[in-house]
Amino acid sequence: MRSGFIFLLLAGIALGIKAQEVELEGNGFTRGGNPIWFNGINTPWHHFDDFGGRFDREWWGKEFNRYVDNHINLVRVWIHCSGKFSPDTRDDGFVTGASEEFWEDMDALVEMSSAHRVYIMPALWSFDMASDEQESNDKYRKLIASPENLQSYADNFLIPLVKRYNDEAYLLGWEICNEPEWFFDDPDKGKFTVEQVQYLHGLFASAIHRNSSKPVTTGSASPKWNSPAMEKLGGTAGNIWSDEALQAVYPDTMACLDFYQVHWYSWQTQWSSSPYQMSTQEYQIDDRPVLIGETIGRGHCDEFICQTLPEMYENAWKNGFDGVCAWKTPQNDGHGTFEEIIEATNAFFQQHADLVNP
Repeated sequence: MRSGFIFLLLAGIALGIKAQEVELEGNGFTRGGNPIWFNGINTPWHHFDDFGGRFDREWWGKEFNRYVDNHINLVRVWIHCSGKFSPDTRDDGFVTGASEEFWEDMDALVEMSSAHRVYIMPALWSFDMASDEQESNDKYRKLIASPENLQSYADNFLIPLVKRYNDEAYLLGWEICNEPEWFFDDPDKGKFTVEQVQYLHGLFASAIHRNSSKPVTTGSASPKWNSPAMEKLGGTAGNIWSDEALQAVYPDTMACLDFYQVHWYSWQTQWSSSPYQMSTQEYQIDDRPVLIGETIGRGHCDEFICQTLPEMYENAWKNGFDGVCAWKTPQNDGHGTFEEIIEATNAFFQQHADLVNP
C-alpha cells in the first residue's frame, strides 16, 4: 500500500508540474488548454556576466519575489552577455563546455523560477560577444566565422544545456541571441554577413529541436528584420528569420523558430511603426506566437507615438502580440525602471487576470 501511495503521489506531482508547462497552439501560447499572455519584464543581468562569475543568489531571490508581488509571469535573462565567463572557449574559437560554477548558477536560476512559478526565457548569445568593446571579442568572432567552431558550441555546451533543463516547466523556451542583426548591421560587431548569422541560428535551432522539447526563438532588434511587410525598406529588411530564410542557409527542417520575438524602441517608429500601433497581422507574422521581448520600460511621446507604458501593454495585446517584456537594468540606463514597469504589469493584470494566470 505504501509503495502504491508513493507512486500515486509522485505521479500527481509530475502531472501538476506538467500542467504548468506552456504550449504553442497556432499563433498563441496556452497553459492547461487556456490562453496565457506574458506580463513580462527584462532583468538581463544583475552584474553584466552573472553566470559562472558573479551570480548573487540573494539578489536574484529578491527579484523573483518582486515579480510575484507585481503579477509578472515572465522574465528575460541574458546568459553569456560578453562571453567573459561562459561558454568555455579557446582563443581559436573552439568551445569546450562550461565551468562547474556556471552550471551551479544556472541551476539556481531555474530553481528560483520554479519555486516562484515565474517563467524564464534565457537569452544565450548577444551581439556584445563580438563587440569592439569586449576584450574577448576575437575568439567569438572566430567562433561565428567557423562552422566547425559553431558545431563545437552545439555539441559541448548547447546540447548539454537544453537536455539538463528540458523537464523544467517554468523554462518557457530558448532565445538563441539578443539582437543578432547588429552582427551584420553594425561594423563594430564583427562585420559578418547575414548568411553567417542565419547559419548560426539554423545550426543552433536544429540542435535544440533534436535534443529538447522546448521552443526556440531569437531576439530580433526590430520588426524591420522580422516582418515581410518591412521589405519596402530595402537592403536586409524583411523576415530574415522565417523557416524558408533559415533553411536556405542551413538545409534542415529543424532549423526554424517556434515563435518570433521582436524588440522595439522609439527610434524605430518612423520606419517600421510599433507593436503598439500595428498588429501582427499587419506585420504579416501572425502564423505563430510573437513576443515583444524587449522594449522601452516607460511611456514615450513624440511625433510618431504617444502612449503610456500601461497603454503599450494593453495595445500590444489588442494587436495580437502574446506578451511584453519591458526593459530595465539595476544600473538604470535611462530606458526604464522597475517602478515604471510595474504600473503596466499591475494595470494589465487588473484587466486580464485570467490571461496572466490562467
